[in-house]
Amino acid sequence: MVSKYNRNRSNITSLQPTYNICKFCAKRNDPSTKFKIYYSITNSYNEDLYDINQCFICRGLFTLINKIVKDIIYITTIRNKYEFRSYFLGSSIPASLFDNEDHFRSIFKIRGRENIKSAFNKQIRDISKKKLKKLLQPIKPDLMINLSILDNFEILIDLKPRSYYLIMRYTKKKFMTQNIKYLNSDKSESKEHIDEYSNHKISIETIVKKKLLEVTDSKDIKFTWIGAEDPNSLVLGKGRFFIAEIIAPQKRRINTNQVFKEDGIIFRIEEKRESIKKFNVNYISKIRAYVQTLSPITSQKLSLLRQLNNTVVTYRYKSKIVQKKIYKICAKKLDEYHFVVTFLADGGLFIKQFIEKQMFASNSLVSHMDNNCACIKFDILGIYLKKDRIDDF
Repeated sequence: MVSKYNRNRSNITSLQPTYNICKFCAKRNDPSTKFKIYYSITNSYNEDLYDINQCFICRGLFTLINKIVKDIIYITTIRNKYEFRSYFLGSSIPASLFDNEDHFRSIFKIRGRENIKSAFNKQIRDISKKKLKKLLQPIKPDLMINLSILDNFEILIDLKPRSYYLIMRYTKKKFMTQNIKYLNSDKSESKEHIDEYSNHKISIETIVKKKLLEVTDSKDIKFTWIGAEDPNSLVLGKGRFFIAEIIAPQKRRINTNQVFKEDGIIFRIEEKRESIKKFNVNYISKIRAYVQTLSPITSQKLSLLRQLNNTVVTYRYKSKIVQKKIYKICAKKLDEYHFVVTFLADGGLFIKQFIEKQMFASNSLVSHMDNNCACIKFDILGIYLKKDRIDDF
């Protein structure tokens, strides 16, 4: 009677000649060397991938690991000088290598072993971790390294630095628009085009963006503005909040005490965050507006504006009902047809609409003075967090 082992042995002998496989593939597929008499372990590490002694399964893939790691170190730390504390590495390998391994395993009835891609990733991650001396972190790493190994064994390395966010403030002491609505659909400007736009399209965004690109050595910057103001107004006091998303940065170490001054704009970095999902700014604006009336005004009429203290302004905007609170308001007569009004209000209040009663359903200067009003100009004197104490009204 022929045993099951002898039958398998007979099938193996008849189905295949001796295979050349490397020590990495041999250890992974046949750790007990049960079938060693049917294949030979090649010790050839010739970089010529088409050498006759190359591994049948991986075709020399594992002998390239040290070279790939050297290339990664060069690209990340020498050529580009990325700052990162954590990274992760993923790869794609030729489908033919999976086919080779499946064929080899089917011949020897090997099941339940680690596949070639998993083994390759583990090996290159272990070696790169020792060389880079960085934290290997699969979830939200500072730098994602993607390897693509093509069928001809050409190696492509793609680096994807993770974005971070800067919470900032700006003040402006000259009239300037916050941002420019570009004609194309994509408002973001790449690093190489920012100088061209800055020459003839000056805004707070272009000024801040140019400086941040230099400081972070990033690919692009995207802004989230916390409120907006008229181009013909000033932003004074502590300044207005905004958020800058730093896209594909090379530099991650940021001095949060930095203050920048350029062309009448002062902006500073308040805080650096890895995520802004839970970031919410609730703020109060201190506004000074210069108002012209259609009919002569009296001091008695101006005193009626005190009734707006601690009231809620309600209006409709884009099919939504918006409510903003007026905390405190006072007015001073300049002449028969002009006065200046100073007030504290929730951030996001439409100031001209509040003064002139455009789109408003309740509580405006016009409704309390019984006089047509036009806002000539207004300035943002200060922006405060709701938790701040405001003593200088």
